[in-house]
Amino acid sequence: MGFQFIVRKTLIDLASSKRVLGLVVVGILVPVIVALGWRSTLGDGDFSLAMEEYYVISNFLTISFIWIAGLFLAFVVSTYAAGFIAKESTDGTLLLLVSKPISRRQIVLGKLMALTIHVLLIEAITLLLFTALLRFMLPIETGLFINLLVTIPGILLYSLLVILVFGAISMCLSTLLQSQIKIMVSVAVIIALVFGLSFTSTAFSEGSSDDKSTCTSRTRVVMKSRIQ
Repeated sequence: MGFQFIVRKTLIDLASSKRVLGLVVVGILVPVIVALGWRSTLGDGDFSLAMEEYYVISNFLTISFIWIAGLFLAFVVSTYAAGFIAKESTDGTLLLLVSKPISRRQIVLGKLMALTIHVLLIEAITLLLFTALLRFMLPIETGLFINLLVTIPGILLYSLLVILVFGAISMCLSTLLQSQIKIMVSVAVIIALVFGLSFTSTAFSEGSSDDKSTCTSRTRVVMKSRIQ
């Protein structure tokens, strides 16, 4: 009962239509701007149906993992979770919760569960809305539209991992620091490090693969010239 009470209470506290609408708009703004570039590329280029499908799906997954389920999601989770314990302590409601027959573990897990449900809902709305907008912006065929929809469950599964990781980090900092500004600065540094290292490693691996392919092609040319 205690766990369910915390989940329900936290969901009620997080339920703000204006905030949800604002987050959805922010989450979808960057992908829509990027998608305008896809439209010009598809319009100028001579793409076959298979090439168009590959181009759209690959770019859709890229912007989804980098922004919608990446930087944007980590920022939203951290913003919510940063004030969970610190705000309860400042408002004096934390003592009220502790005085009830609810363990500290139930409080933390209940808040994390409510955060996961709430943010996943925002994430799903953002992805579905962005996919629907692509249907009319590019425009794309019905088959390609269905293929984009099929990728959404996998993105949401990845989003679950991001929510749990950054939610746990932010809640941990919320128990150690009383100032939400300090918590957000600390989390921002962590987000920058995590995604910065990820982007750097990805770029390095792509550069290494390009160098290897270039070296291999040069070697083949040299060997052919020697044989001739």
